Amino acid sequence: MNVRTGTYFCYSGEPIDWWAGWMDPAEAVAASLRETMDMPGSGVAFKNASDLAADIEQLIQVASTFLREHGWEGDIRGPRGTWMLTVIPDSDTNSSALVFSVKQDNNGTTFIVSPYELSWLTKNGTLEGTFTFTRA
Repeated sequence: MNVRTGTYFCYSGEPIDWWAGWMDPAEAVAASLRETMDMPGSGVAFKNASDLAADIEQLIQVASTFLREHGWEGDIRGPRGTWMLTVIPDSDTNSSALVFSVKQDNNGTTFIVSPYELSWLTKNGTLEGTFTFTRA
C-alpha cells in the first residue's frame, strides 16, 4: 500500500453513507504493517509504516488545502470524524495505491481524492480539478 506521487484527481459528489471497505489513516498504516510483516525480508516494515504515516499526513494536508479552494468547508462528518482511505490496484507496482475521501458535515458532500482518474464519479458529481503531490 502506498501514497503515489504525481497527479491526484479531486471529485465532489453526493453523500456516501456506507463506508464498508474504507479505513481511517491509523487503520491504513496498521494494515500495511500487517501486510509487510508477512512478506520475506520484512525487517523494513516498521520504517515503511512510519514513512506511510508521514506520506498520508502530508497528502491529507495538500488535499485539504486544494479542497478548501474548491468547496470543502473544512468540517468532517463520518463514522470516525476523519479522512477515510481505501485502496485501488496500483498499475505501476505490485501493491495498491490509496484513495482518500472526506465527507463534509454541513451538507454531506463527499470529496474523493484519487491518484487515478475515476471518470464514473462525474455521472452524479463533479471533477473539481487536479493537484500534484510530491513528498517533502
